[in-house]
Amino acid sequence: DSTAWCPNGQHLRHCQAGYVNVAPQVKQSANYHKSSFENRQAFLEAGYYDHLYEALEEKIAELGLRSVLDIGCGEGFYSRKLAEKMDLDILAFDISKDSILLAARTDRTKSVKWFVGDLTKLPIQDKTIDGILDIFSPANYQEFARVLKAGGAILKLVPGPNHLKELRHLAKDQLRKESYDNQDIVDHFKSYMGQVEQEVVSRTLPIGIEQARILADMTPLFFQVDQSKLDLSQLTEITVEGLLLIGSI
Repeated sequence: DSTAWCPNGQHLRHCQAGYVNVAPQVKQSANYHKSSFENRQAFLEAGYYDHLYEALEEKIAELGLRSVLDIGCGEGFYSRKLAEKMDLDILAFDISKDSILLAARTDRTKSVKWFVGDLTKLPIQDKTIDGILDIFSPANYQEFARVLKAGGAILKLVPGPNHLKELRHLAKDQLRKESYDNQDIVDHFKSYMGQVEQEVVSRTLPIGIEQARILADMTPLFFQVDQSKLDLSQLTEITVEGLLLIGSI
């Protein structure tokens, strides 16, 4: 149905816009705004991240998950595709109202339960979720442990070492470092989990100038980069690589 439940038993219903706001006082970062989410959606819909989605779908099916919570879902790319292809009960959160508005508007199935919410105070009852999707987003493992059922899974996707390496090389003079190391994130994840499985999912695809501009605008990697100093026409291919971590608290 179109309802969700708060830990205190309060019944929430979606408004006509297709989402619920349970964190109206929280301000979103100035780096994340309507146009950045629209650009991100356009880039993802162009297929550059499809292999990451496919890896998630395969793992969800393998684990037999029935209900999933998409943490920091942004414009909702992964949840929307899952709703179209799998029989799941999906709840998806982000701190940004702009991103959730876009996600709800473009959800063709109208089956995903979209929320604007504070990820440190999830409006979900204890022990009610089979799996959590944490895709290129921060984590709060105490809250994850609270809402997950016994034996529930966390699927966390972080950038791999080769993620956007061509773009990073192009901007190397403006970045603190050209290389990317996520070992601290991986170690933090493992410190909360029992057995951990991990898989590198990578693909290199051709890219044109317009897509390169969209990518440069949407990636947090370039929030502090002066793009006017870059010749994005030099970018002819791009590597999209994720490290998929699967664990259970």
